[in-house]
Amino acid sequence: MNQKSIGILVVDDTAIYRKIVSEVVRAIPGTKLLGTAHDGQAALTKIERLAPELVLLDVEMPGLDGLATLDRIASQFKDTGVVMVSGVSERAAEITVKALQAGAIDFVAKPQTRSPAESRDELLAALGPIIDAFRKRHSRGSSAPTAAARSQPHKPEPGPLGLQRRGAAVPDRIALVAIGVSTGGPGVLAKVVPALPGDVEVPILIVQHMPPGFTRSLAAQLDKRCSLSVKEAEDGELLEPGRVIIAQGGRHMVVRRKGTGLTIGITDAPPVKSCRPSVDVLMRSLAGITSAPVLTVTLTGMGDDGADGLTTLARHGSYNLVQEQSSCVVFGMPRAVIERGLADEILSPASVARRISEIARKRDRPK
Repeated sequence: MNQKSIGILVVDDTAIYRKIVSEVVRAIPGTKLLGTAHDGQAALTKIERLAPELVLLDVEMPGLDGLATLDRIASQFKDTGVVMVSGVSERAAEITVKALQAGAIDFVAKPQTRSPAESRDELLAALGPIIDAFRKRHSRGSSAPTAAARSQPHKPEPGPLGLQRRGAAVPDRIALVAIGVSTGGPGVLAKVVPALPGDVEVPILIVQHMPPGFTRSLAAQLDKRCSLSVKEAEDGELLEPGRVIIAQGGRHMVVRRKGTGLTIGITDAPPVKSCRPSVDVLMRSLAGITSAPVLTVTLTGMGDDGADGLTTLARHGSYNLVQEQSSCVVFGMPRAVIERGLADEILSPASVARRISEIARKRDRPK
């Protein structure tokens, strides 16, 4: 059965980008371009008149900028989704991360190319999967989880691939926490990371799919809100208890043993499953490198990055938490872990921080 096309409004203060993004929308199956707007106020007027399901919203605009416009959309048009279209300046990255934490579905960076045709092709490659995932989710409909679903973790059904978890026991101690997340990530990280108490005495590593220039802003904004220290990864730095390290945008993060300690490695190896940084790369690097198990957390995200690496890591006794479907912007990454039978607990975002804290503090941590 054919899925209904979704109506899209393009908002940008420059005529050339309104034209480029409009051409991209027309090239994506299952979409209908409803119109364009040159600033935030005009966008609000057209949303009221045209009722688009999705808005592609420029970040930096005179007057009502992208963040302020997003806030108005969220309060006045609750059923309208927003994808940010961002420049690559430091200010644009800061605004974009704030927008993602405030409820934008995802973002794409404006290409730095030599021609409109190249920009159109890059935007089509980036926006196509995001819009397709939104369209599929919108056609199915979504509802907020009940109070019971939000508060109660549950054990997953066995996976179909012969890799079922065999009632894995919660480990008495863990070496570190490794989190993988993609589409919808900044929003859920803004709920999970600040909720962690300051006495979580293990390192926490996060791979969030982002291009260069955005993860530093993400780390800085989370650091302001957290009891734990949050920073962007640096090559060669020592893993320390109570520190949250976010992989650099556009570069892989691995963990290496150095003497009795563990250090971060940053590499420019080719993308894995079109992802750099890659969750798979981090998870594989952790297999067998610690004496105690690794606690993994797979949050909202498109595709299946992390599932292969987690298959390897699970053979070394990892304990794996997964975000439940109803709160995911895209259920791809969590679904892949569940379908392989690797999920030990399926949780709401509100429960993830509590379980990390409970498991990390269960006993004294190994050095």
